[in-house]
Amino acid sequence: MEEIYMNKNRENFIKYSNDLCFHHLLVENERIRTLICQELVSDRKIISIKLKNAQHYGKSYYEKKFILAIDDIGDIYNIELQSYGLNEEILVRFELYNAELLRQQVKQGEDYTSAHVVRSLIISYGHILDNAPLYKYHFRIVDDEHHIVYPFNCAEITIIQLEYINQAINEMTSFNQLMYLFKNEKTI
Repeated sequence: MEEIYMNKNRENFIKYSNDLCFHHLLVENERIRTLICQELVSDRKIISIKLKNAQHYGKSYYEKKFILAIDDIGDIYNIELQSYGLNEEILVRFELYNAELLRQQVKQGEDYTSAHVVRSLIISYGHILDNAPLYKYHFRIVDDEHHIVYPFNCAEITIIQLEYINQAINEMTSFNQLMYLFKNEKTI
């Protein structure tokens, strides 16, 4: 019986949806990191992505670790796999992460326009936004009344809802194929 339990734990451990496995994949594989970051930038090709942090898990892999990467022009990417609900607290946390990453770039008295864009990608595994039945949402500051995008958007949040991956079946880019693997619990 114990052997069955250990085999089941091993199966869960090596799934893409496991935080430790996801973290390792992004830290160790620059091609995957670049593929994911490129999904957030449509107006130029990313030449290179370097890790800004390479936090490693300590004694407990249940502690949340996020991946920060920086591209060839200095833009910052926060990549997270979210396996809990997308409630108000979690969504505000994403905004605060972006704000803090922006704030850290500029010292008091420096030119604020030197701050690079911060892009967060949240891959939501098994949980969806209320009243938002689409696979991909890209959020930035917009005037809803006049449909004008704020001219200096320095913080963007993209949410991928894996529950709706079938909406992207006809557009199976490399990124969407990777998301399909995540959604369908493929193991490594």
